[in-house]
Amino acid sequence: MSRRLDALIAIAIAAVCAALYLVTLAPGLPYPSGDSHELTTAAATLGIAHRTGYPLYTWLGFLFAHLLPVGDVDYRVNAMSALLGAAGVGGIYVLARQLDLRPLAAAFAALLFGLARTFWSQTVIAEVYAVNLCVLTVVLNLLVAWSRRGSARLLVGFALVFGLSSGTHMSNLSLAPAYSLFILLTDWRVLRRPRLILAMLVAFLVGLAQFAWLPLRAATVRFPNPTPDTVAGFLAYTVGAFAESRFAFALSALPERLALYLSFLSANFTPLGIAVGLLGMWVLLARHPVRFWLLCASFVTNLVVSSQLAVFGIDVHFIAGYVPWVLFVGFGVEAVGATIRRLVPSVSPALRTTTGALVLAGALLVVGRTGFAANDRRTDTAEADFQRDVFAMLPPDSQLVGAAGDFAQNLVYSHRVLGLRPDVALIDTHDGVPTRPAAPRFTTATTIDGHLTGAARWSVAPKALPDGAWFIPILAGARHDLVLWRVDTTPPVFAPADAAPAVRSDHRFADATLEGSTVTPAAPGRVHLETHWRLARPDDAVVVSTRIGAQPIESHELGFGNRRRYAAEVGSPGTRVVESFDLDVPSHLPPGRHPLAVGVTHFGDTGFTTEWLEVGHVDVG
Repeated sequence: MSRRLDALIAIAIAAVCAALYLVTLAPGLPYPSGDSHELTTAAATLGIAHRTGYPLYTWLGFLFAHLLPVGDVDYRVNAMSALLGAAGVGGIYVLARQLDLRPLAAAFAALLFGLARTFWSQTVIAEVYAVNLCVLTVVLNLLVAWSRRGSARLLVGFALVFGLSSGTHMSNLSLAPAYSLFILLTDWRVLRRPRLILAMLVAFLVGLAQFAWLPLRAATVRFPNPTPDTVAGFLAYTVGAFAESRFAFALSALPERLALYLSFLSANFTPLGIAVGLLGMWVLLARHPVRFWLLCASFVTNLVVSSQLAVFGIDVHFIAGYVPWVLFVGFGVEAVGATIRRLVPSVSPALRTTTGALVLAGALLVVGRTGFAANDRRTDTAEADFQRDVFAMLPPDSQLVGAAGDFAQNLVYSHRVLGLRPDVALIDTHDGVPTRPAAPRFTTATTIDGHLTGAARWSVAPKALPDGAWFIPILAGARHDLVLWRVDTTPPVFAPADAAPAVRSDHRFADATLEGSTVTPAAPGRVHLETHWRLARPDDAVVVSTRIGAQPIESHELGFGNRRRYAAEVGSPGTRVVESFDLDVPSHLPPGRHPLAVGVTHFGDTGFTTEWLEVGHVDVG
């Protein structure tokens, strides 16, 4: 097959994946944030993200944020993941063909990777892993192309892009031994070419030089970490990043970690994919041992390094190792096809090819349906809706206090990138102090039982809020932890004497009685909800939920945790509770009238049930 046709197939594969990723793309800042909010903000402002800084990712994000002519900045950076991730999938096809896989098996391997659940999840949000896949496939293609053609330029190009790849994920550098082994096994006489080795070293260092960006932009670091503007800070921010999380498990935990990895592999490629991949490993070893060791060493390195990380969301760290795995699957598929051709020689080649293509397409459909269902983020508007309403509700010249580092980047994005409410003072650093002590203060930090939560290094600035502050909810977003609190120095009043519901209901739930409610439009995208409750006992804990139509909105403990604190610090809060706050209306709801319902969840010995009562309606226009 000609290179031109291979290029067209690779482009077609990338286009199919790009279409799927863009269809399922998060329309704005995703929920939960992970690192997406911070990466988006850093890309938009040419700031520095959390350790290890990700300079190449940030620069690419800046280009997409300012040059892509559709959507807001958050959509554009999300779209970068979709487009470059799709390009990486096309790169897997090119790599497979360079490894001498037949076109059908190569296309299957690439699409199997592209439709897998974990990788797909990273193509619909702003994250480094999809972009890193694109860079990683360039590295591998250059290396394998050198092994086929022997061009020194390709080897120097490989060294340059390998150095650059550290700017999308520094774990790529752990693959240096695997790549070095492949180079030596391919042509050990490279060691006799000092000029070539020097040129490769210089190219690699040029790629690494991107990290000189970090000291220049150290002032933009928002995390409570040492800033990279000293030698010690720079090393801690780069090669020393997450040192406490690496190789965190003892050898005794190896079986458990391996079982976890196999569960990820099975979830992404099915148990049959594991079996076919093992077959493909033996096939490639017998056919081309040197290429086998490149893929095997890359796979094992990723498995060992990533499985030893003590971090949240560990599954995404295995994505780089899935690249050699799907290539093993491709070789296994090709071997199965060759066996079938030998067993049924009388069947025409065209019929065998058509049948094989249909079988493989069916397998891709199974994997793709799972990936689509797990990663469709089209209705992921909770964060964007919440941010819009937070800045709309704040009074003039007020102060908004956010958590330090990553966890306040949603506020930074809305305030500084989108330019919402420049009159509001945003305090989002660990050492922040109120700039207007007498101004009303608000926060979106998480609370439990009326107290701020989180480790000290991630919490709000110690001097940003008054001692013993109370947190009164005024806006509830479409997720339970999206709440805007008014900061008050006095305890809340749970049942104001002059409060009366517009509609009486006296509906008895299993754990509380809803005496009445008032539902009024507050603003486009918001509705004001006031509910009046009576409890059998003052210390009863009642979980209340809301929904609009069939769309669940949020859940919280009646009183938003303040009743527990009140009982501990002041005395009995009584048996009556009035809740009054605005509620986000999801922007993805279709136009029309939607019923607004309140529910109470009852926890029993065999599980829990939620009983709902319609209390009003919401008009979406």
